[in-house]
Amino acid sequence: MRRAGQLGAAGLGLLLLAAVPAPARADEAQAQAQADRLFDEGLAHYNLGEYPAAIAAFREAYRLVREPLFLFNLGQAHRKANQCVEAIDMYGAFLREADGPTNRDKAEQFMRELEPCAAEQRRARAAAGATPTTGPVAPSGPAQTTRPQRTRRDRGGGVRLAGLAVGAAGMAGLAAGAFYWNRSRALRDDLAEACGSAGCDWTNPDQRAIDAAGRQANTRAWITSLAGAGLVAAGVGLYAWGKTRREWVVVPVAALAEGGGGVVVTGGF
Repeated sequence: MRRAGQLGAAGLGLLLLAAVPAPARADEAQAQAQADRLFDEGLAHYNLGEYPAAIAAFREAYRLVREPLFLFNLGQAHRKANQCVEAIDMYGAFLREADGPTNRDKAEQFMRELEPCAAEQRRARAAAGATPTTGPVAPSGPAQTTRPQRTRRDRGGGVRLAGLAVGAAGMAGLAAGAFYWNRSRALRDDLAEACGSAGCDWTNPDQRAIDAAGRQANTRAWITSLAGAGLVAAGVGLYAWGKTRREWVVVPVAALAEGGGGVVVTGGF
């Protein structure tokens, strides 16, 4: 984004996004420009205390550029709107998505401070049979709510594929090792037959050639077997690690209060 800073007074920490180079592709540049405009709108609404409209603008901006700091902004706006459950959800999404340390401590602090309020709101909603409202209330038009749904996000697919590829290479190495072991044994038998009961004559070029070929096959058998076993172990380890990178995340599904079917929000938290 074009600017960096904080929103509100006395350390609210609602972030403006730091400047980044303009995207090379026209569609990305257009999305960035639209996200900048939405940020300006959200900032104006936030400073005027129009938190539902600020939430709507920040959410749309996040959908366009997927910048994690917008999730922090959403947490701030929900917190100011006294929507404690939603604020905690947004701070949590920010912590999951953000790579660096910027404002992580503030997000964690706000989550701790908001938990009593969120617990009370959850009890009240449960008693009323209501679902948490994580979507913005639009300043005009049909009211919009969201129904949080849990889904699995798989961050380890590439790791597991790499594990399968490495394991396959390891199996190929073990197969090559088995081939060379068999060849080594066959050459040993050939040498024994060529030498006979009198023993080997190492001045005989044929016997020496068989012996050299057998030694070479034996060496290759050790190398390919050990390398194959190592690759198989590495592949199993990568695959197991990839399986641990599956996680449950919340994907809000927006639904218009007036009318029929819902609209799936692009992207999950």
